[in-house]
Amino acid sequence: MKKAFILLCSVTTLFFSCQQKNKANDDLAETGRTKRTEALLHNLDSISQKGFLVGQQDATLYGVGWEGDSARSDIKSICSESPAVVGFEIGGVEKGSERNIYGTSLDAVRRAILAQYDCGGVCLLSWHTDKTPSSDEIDRVCDFLNSLEEPYGVRVPVILRPCHDNLGIEFWQNLRERTEEKEVINALFAYTFTDIQAFADEAGKMRSQHNTLMEMVDFLGIEMFDNVVSPDTDSLSFFQKQLGEALNTLTKLSLEYSKPATLFATGQQSLPANNWFTSVLLPVLDSYRLSFVVFGRNDNKNPGHFYVPFPGHPAVSDFTVFVNSPKTFFLRDVNGLYIP
Repeated sequence: MKKAFILLCSVTTLFFSCQQKNKANDDLAETGRTKRTEALLHNLDSISQKGFLVGQQDATLYGVGWEGDSARSDIKSICSESPAVVGFEIGGVEKGSERNIYGTSLDAVRRAILAQYDCGGVCLLSWHTDKTPSSDEIDRVCDFLNSLEEPYGVRVPVILRPCHDNLGIEFWQNLRERTEEKEVINALFAYTFTDIQAFADEAGKMRSQHNTLMEMVDFLGIEMFDNVVSPDTDSLSFFQKQLGEALNTLTKLSLEYSKPATLFATGQQSLPANNWFTSVLLPVLDSYRLSFVVFGRNDNKNPGHFYVPFPGHPAVSDFTVFVNSPKTFFLRDVNGLYIP
């Protein structure tokens, strides 16, 4: 095997609990969330000491030339590895829509979330909005989170990542109050820095407000895409410098606030640089502790909008080398993420 399992658990116990005809126990921790949810937070934090989980947005919903097969992903098609993390977009649910902002059925998203959990993987729910959500809109998101329940009675633990430039402390207070009122017991919360350096620079004069905000979230992270349109060496080096500076600040804040650090979204659209994963990205990631790294989606309806190679693409061999790095963990490399 490429690498040993990075977590140990009693597979027999997990299998038995998943086969019960009656409702399984979904015990609560002292935090009010389920013990499975708290275990996910703890185990993802531990993983960063050895490497990082690799994921992709919408990986099991569709890819280049296909859709509607939750057992499939473009990553699996090129290297026989399944993403350990799958990102799912729920933007639109707050408006009562049946489809998310990408036009995907939210019922299909729900089914794919359950399938990813059944496989032992992580579900990252991005929630993009065009404005600060109201209480009623937050309630609709809470209802969606509460609907993520297995037939045997277990609420699926997920990481919720609200995405909007102006989500201040008032939003987060409202979100936490509404999730508590609606008895959401299966959600961890992720904070995305829109300008991480500005946040760090104002830490002194805003320390009290920052501390309050950080108490309400579980993960800290950034988005950063490489927007070069050619494999130009200078352009690639510029992205490396930008990413390195941002991750350096992120990991410092992660240590200061004792929160796991993550790269919520990254990649190079269309992959004009066929060695991007090993020559551009991996050298930067090697220097920092991250729980997981998620690549952008491979859009089956928009040719050229992809961030992971697919069968026949010239970057497949480079991605395979990336897969075999001792720092990268995929679905079969982890076990027991939801076991305390």
